[in-house]
Amino acid sequence: MNLKKDDVPYIKAFNKEYPFNMDILVGLFNALDVNFYFMDDQARYQLISQSPAKVLRIFGNDLIGKTNEDVQLNKENGEKLYKEDLDIIKTGKSYKEEIKVDSEGRITAFEMIRNPVFDNNGKIIGICGLVKLAHKEDKKSKRLQMLSFTDLLTQTKNRNFLDVWLRKEAKHGASSKTLPLTVIMCDVNNLKKTNDLRGHYYGDVLLKEVAKVIKKQVAGVGNVIRYGGDEFVALCPRTDEEKAQVIKMKIQKAVSEVETDGLRFSVAVGSKTITDPDYSISQAIDEADKAMYEDKEISKTQGFNCR
Repeated sequence: MNLKKDDVPYIKAFNKEYPFNMDILVGLFNALDVNFYFMDDQARYQLISQSPAKVLRIFGNDLIGKTNEDVQLNKENGEKLYKEDLDIIKTGKSYKEEIKVDSEGRITAFEMIRNPVFDNNGKIIGICGLVKLAHKEDKKSKRLQMLSFTDLLTQTKNRNFLDVWLRKEAKHGASSKTLPLTVIMCDVNNLKKTNDLRGHYYGDVLLKEVAKVIKKQVAGVGNVIRYGGDEFVALCPRTDEEKAQVIKMKIQKAVSEVETDGLRFSVAVGSKTITDPDYSISQAIDEADKAMYEDKEISKTQGFNCR
């Protein structure tokens, strides 16, 4: 229920019928896991749900009648919050900020939203506060970002990740931390043939298995991105041509040793290593792509079964 000024008579009746309504309200807040508190016009806690009490590392009634200056474990935070509380009561200003609490060597970050509470005559009678644990939102945001950058079928990075990465590199340029940078392109052989003869389910199996192998060989070196339907690109910072050749050989060998449901796999690979910070990474991807198709043509002339 959203209480308004016109609801005051009802609140008074509620007080008569239920003399312990404060306990009922606290119980409701706790049951709903609402992080809520109320301070009087002296910035003293008068009502608080259990959740923010836990955040503050002080439980239940230990807060009642005390100010933030009294209860905050971090003295600097306490003085700051108390000063702001008094400012809210004096000016009617609202505050929204992130606060960090240090308890027994553990940092807890939470967002605190504080608004003035007015009576029927427009006089400020206290402060209503909401507390939200910041790390929960951070985890949610990170999870959403991870999903937006992940190819759901192969669990590699996707083109969205690559586009963001390329824009960042174009803006800031390659640095000594990433150079030499090697781009490795991989094309899965026989995907179309597999889809035509055995169905797209087995084509998906092929893609997932090959992606798993490529990720394993590139683990700890760089990121693997699904570039297109049957193409993957690996971005490998601090990887020179010699290391790149080793990685390519390992990828092809590991893929050739995989067999799933009678399916045998192979990939064509190509790479481009750049050492010049002014060299376009997009151009390096194109060069690696050309080298990959050259490898595919060589495989065809040697009798290997490629798409």
